[in-house]
Amino acid sequence: MAGRFRLAVTTVLFALGGCAGGGSSSPTPAALAMVNAIPDSGGLTARSAGLSDLGPLAFGSAGLDAPVPEGRYTVQLTPGASGSAPFSAGGVDAVDNALTTVVAYGTLAGGVQNALQAQVPAGAPDPGRLRMQPVHAAYQEAHGSYNPFATLYFYFLSPPGAPFTTATPTLTVSFGPAAPPQSLTLPAGTYEIFATPLPECLQGQPCPATGTDPRYYFASGPKGISLPMSDGSDTYQAIVIDAGGTQSGVDGSLMSLVLLGNKGGSVQLFNGQQ
Repeated sequence: MAGRFRLAVTTVLFALGGCAGGGSSSPTPAALAMVNAIPDSGGLTARSAGLSDLGPLAFGSAGLDAPVPEGRYTVQLTPGASGSAPFSAGGVDAVDNALTTVVAYGTLAGGVQNALQAQVPAGAPDPGRLRMQPVHAAYQEAHGSYNPFATLYFYFLSPPGAPFTTATPTLTVSFGPAAPPQSLTLPAGTYEIFATPLPECLQGQPCPATGTDPRYYFASGPKGISLPMSDGSDTYQAIVIDAGGTQSGVDGSLMSLVLLGNKGGSVQLFNGQQ
């Protein structure tokens, strides 16, 4: 891919409500998070019986409620945009030893408001390592009129700026719900995160003429993202969402990325970094 692009970062930290009790054999209580991936939502508030409200959450931001009782929840999602109606995400399973995240996606202007859930086991797999779950929730990339792609190839490159000539995709993820098998472990370090539907184009191989269009790619930037984040999370979800704006995307890409940790820290990354 030619060049790197500017990155805009917005960090939102959320405090954990309560703490886990018991000895070392006690399970980690369930955690339930919400990400707003609807660019024209005007903010989004999540409500579920017996739980604290999350929001209003701006586009690209996240909220986390923990600990929560294990169970199956229906989450009502209310956009802040004038005249917009609430919608619901049903069958949201909060379980101990896991982070469950509801990602609201679509566009109000397009008449699409929906949500998917992604669940990943919580807790460091081994000392000095992190758990990472890529999630494809970029509605415009998967369903838009501009050459949609329902599958993304994720790369976690360390050190940042490493060439793609020898790189292989870390995971391949389809648009929609992400289950625990779609997670991996990484050593603590500094990473550049890439997501693309056309990995052969990044590796210098023959590709479709449209494959060189930067709108198809997301790159967090060569300065890198230090993991673990400052909140001490040891489990992360790398959630690709729409960049917002028009079909031209933001900072040259149709995609942005929300990096969410199981201790409540989150950051929205836009394409590139100088």
